[in-house]
Amino acid sequence: MIILAGVNHKSAPIEIRGKFTFNEEDIVNFSKLYKNDVDFQGLIVISTCNRTELYFDYKSENEIEIKKNIVENLKNFANFDGNINDIIYTYSGENVFTHLFKVASGLDSMMLGEYQIVGQIKDAYNTSDKLNLNSKFLMRLFHKALETSKKVRTKTKLNEGAVTVSYAAVEAAYQNFTDLHKRNILSIGAGETGQLVVSNLMKKSCKSITIANRTFEKAAKVAKNFGVSAMELSEVDDRIAEFDVILVSTGSKTPLVTAKKIEKAMQIRKNKPLTLIDLSVPKNIENEAGDIENVKLFDVDGLQGIVNKTYEKRKGKITQAEQIIAVQVEEFKTWLSTTNLVPTFTKVTDKFRKINKLEIEKFQKNKVEIDYTKAVEYGDYITSKYIGMFIKNIKSITDNGKREEYIKVVNELFEMEVSG
Repeated sequence: MIILAGVNHKSAPIEIRGKFTFNEEDIVNFSKLYKNDVDFQGLIVISTCNRTELYFDYKSENEIEIKKNIVENLKNFANFDGNINDIIYTYSGENVFTHLFKVASGLDSMMLGEYQIVGQIKDAYNTSDKLNLNSKFLMRLFHKALETSKKVRTKTKLNEGAVTVSYAAVEAAYQNFTDLHKRNILSIGAGETGQLVVSNLMKKSCKSITIANRTFEKAAKVAKNFGVSAMELSEVDDRIAEFDVILVSTGSKTPLVTAKKIEKAMQIRKNKPLTLIDLSVPKNIENEAGDIENVKLFDVDGLQGIVNKTYEKRKGKITQAEQIIAVQVEEFKTWLSTTNLVPTFTKVTDKFRKINKLEIEKFQKNKVEIDYTKAVEYGDYITSKYIGMFIKNIKSITDNGKREEYIKVVNELFEMEVSG
């Protein structure tokens, strides 16, 4: 049974989402809660600025109890003291498949059709693989999700002109400074989001860009690729007043830019306008910085106005995308049902081969004059024919494993003992 528990931009504001972000170390620690649970099969965690979703593979069918346990563990993990049932959503079975396929296709993103989520899903899958948390069913599910994403984007062109958070951030900066290309800009963070920020700034003809990062070597490498400047993260506090626009996209758990630092910078700037854009979850810029005169502060949720404009342009493609997703979900359900038959096929095969072996042994014991080699070959041939006939009929009768009550009957039928 596949179960999903998550929080996203629809269920909770950024302040709460920030409590539920997972890095690799968090995934390791969280998975330890299930190391003694014999029914726990696997876990994949997607954690982005807009969502944290945990996909579990469980052997047990006690859905209500499992969901309750997962939500409680999430509450403790995040040290959350509010009503968690108001912000955490949980799905199981087909609802999980549909949701994940929509996420992978960009239908559930704040920026409709955005493509960055594909890389984030691949990262989540690879992290799970690295930590030995993948299961056969989760692996197949995520491969199918990526396949679905590709079909949706190819057939609907949903991502053409799609907006990313990084694009929306640059648009927000442009709305504040129509001469953005003349402004000094600081981008803190050299990860995927930070690089997309710089790429979108370059499209606005911005040249005076500086990149800072926790690891200076990475900042320098990214800066070289774009032909811009780099500096040590430790230099930011002393140089913050030089910049008209500051964008932050890091994985820091605590704010890197405080209101106190901005107050000091504004004095040095003689109160010239400053735009701050925080793309981090949890937030990396203190809320109070936005209360300072001539300072405008945007966070991920605050970019919603720009997002809404792009949604209107592409919402007509949603129905077409959902139709593709529905077909993909049915294909995955068929595969899942067929896997229910594997133990049955194994049982049927074992019984027939055991009967064949015992009959040949009886001939040998009674010293019947036959060509044993040919007898064994013929017995194997007949056995394989009957196995093939039974498997074909079992697939038909059980509707490829969907009618579980029939599978149970077949399994009971082949519980019979085989004796010589």
